[in-house]
Amino acid sequence: MASSTPVMCGPCEAEKDSTKASIWCNNCEEGLCSICCDQHKKFKTTRDHKTVDIDAYSKLPMFIRSIKTDCERHGLKLHLYCPNHLCPCCEVCVSSDHSNCVEIKSMTSVVQKENLEDSVHYLDYEIKSVLNVYEKIIISINESKEDRHKTLLGIRENTASIRKKINENLDRLETKLNSELSFIVNKEEAHERDVVREIERKKHNITEMQQHMNLLLKHSSKLQSFLGIYHLTQQVHQHQKFLDDKDNDNKIIAANIKLEQNVDFTRLVSSFESLEHLGKY
Repeated sequence: MASSTPVMCGPCEAEKDSTKASIWCNNCEEGLCSICCDQHKKFKTTRDHKTVDIDAYSKLPMFIRSIKTDCERHGLKLHLYCPNHLCPCCEVCVSSDHSNCVEIKSMTSVVQKENLEDSVHYLDYEIKSVLNVYEKIIISINESKEDRHKTLLGIRENTASIRKKINENLDRLETKLNSELSFIVNKEEAHERDVVREIERKKHNITEMQQHMNLLLKHSSKLQSFLGIYHLTQQVHQHQKFLDDKDNDNKIIAANIKLEQNVDFTRLVSSFESLEHLGKY
């Protein structure tokens, strides 16, 4: 979604001059007007910075535009990297949270050595793996729904056949049986609809992450790409944890219905009070 707020030129704003930016510098993390952009290209320290047209920048997802190279907690540059926790750090982070960690590295050396293509390939693999699991869950639920309706139809047909062999209590039993079956099916399908809605929402989120990943390398600096991939990887791990948790507690497994007819059905039909008397379901 494009930003409705115009991006102003950072250097001009520093001089109390409000000039709209025409270029965005990913390395400097600020906008540049045409004049400042020309100056920006002349200096040795900034001529190799990665820039993008301001209109293209404004249309980038907020995830990419919000990637900062400063620590959100302390406001300092993320100059360091902790290999123990696999996270970028500032000097304050290291002293407060990573004092016992060994081999703290400079972010520059880590980014220079990092093979972003391998990281993107791995992240893309994880995203596709999560998407694949979500797809399988939805397919499984849809297949279970179809099988359950076939089973429900078979139970009703069987009930109609049995009806010829039992007494007048069958009318009352059939009505109650259908009511209980419908209740069971409706209850399960209501749960499944909730599951499918949640899965669809997570599918949308993971697909959006995949789009962000593809835009990341194209429109961001290597440092920002590294940080973006780090954040995306953390989010993918949250999706994987969601799937692991669902798998462990079996709450996401689709249910089915089954009727095991009681061998003494004919003899006991007159005493039926609920579906449980007919058999297990």
